[in-house]
Amino acid sequence: MTVPIPHRPRARWPLRPGTDLGGLRRQLIILAATISAFVAVALTVVVQVVLAGTASSAIDRVLTDRAEAVVSSIEATSSTDQLTVPDTLLDPGVVVYDDQGQLVAGSEPPALRAEFSALAATNGAPIVRNVGESFRVLAAPFTTTSGQSGVVVLAEPKAPYERDEHYALLVSVIAGLVIVLLATGLSGWASGRALAPVADMARTADEWSEHDLSKRFDLGPPTNEIRALGHTLDSLLDRVANALRAEQRLTSELAHELRTPLTALQATAELAAQHKDLDPQLREDLGDIVEASHTMATTITVLLDLAREEAHHSRDETSSAHDVAEDAARSYAEDARVEVTIDSDL
Repeated sequence: MTVPIPHRPRARWPLRPGTDLGGLRRQLIILAATISAFVAVALTVVVQVVLAGTASSAIDRVLTDRAEAVVSSIEATSSTDQLTVPDTLLDPGVVVYDDQGQLVAGSEPPALRAEFSALAATNGAPIVRNVGESFRVLAAPFTTTSGQSGVVVLAEPKAPYERDEHYALLVSVIAGLVIVLLATGLSGWASGRALAPVADMARTADEWSEHDLSKRFDLGPPTNEIRALGHTLDSLLDRVANALRAEQRLTSELAHELRTPLTALQATAELAAQHKDLDPQLREDLGDIVEASHTMATTITVLLDLAREEAHHSRDETSSAHDVAEDAARSYAEDARVEVTIDSDL
């Protein structure tokens, strides 16, 4: 059986088709979705606050206009001794009191009777207040040109205005969801288009580092981020290629430097082993030296061959594990303390 000679592994980019550069695209999409959601919520809150203020202002304006219409009619129809209120202006929720707080015209709504009675004696400036969550009430004191005085109390239901606020809230929520979806989709599309060249460049650079270090992107001057990345990768590939060439030169020089003294050592050992008057143990030791020299010479030859290979050439060298084990065991075969057993199937 043959086993590969271990070699130094090369760093690989963990990229495959469809990857997003370590989650950078996903992070951009999440960031865009988060920001758009925050903006949508903020806009919804602002719209609701503005609508609430606008609704209150609209209700107050309606109450004021109705109160002014009632007072104008009272001034036109009242005499010096009696307040007269036209029936056409006595809509539901419109009540007129005299200066003594007595009911002159209109009928108090049952749900608002206590609030109307409390406002019947209002003097000075008009009073506007909310009654629960359903009504807004205005008490407007007045004095006619004939000298009669009283208070007009009006109620306006808030439900129609709140209904508009609810519709606006629903529209705001739907618009916010659409904004978030659009922002997320656009960010995913834009980030995908922006990062796709980067992923392609990374995969291409990885392939070049395995097969051909002489190739470069050559995207031109770094006028944008992608070109700057290409320029950086070109510089990196230059440094890798220079480092590999330096390593090859060093390996070649060391191998050449070792070959000469090793050859002299091997020749000296072979010549010494040829003497006939040598001690048997010394002759065996010289044989071991010669064998070890042959092994070292083979190793140096392999190093020289590797140094001559192209930097991008991928090698798959193998050696016989059985032969290596036998060579290692041979040097210990004479030692009684060591027993070596080699499987024939190895």
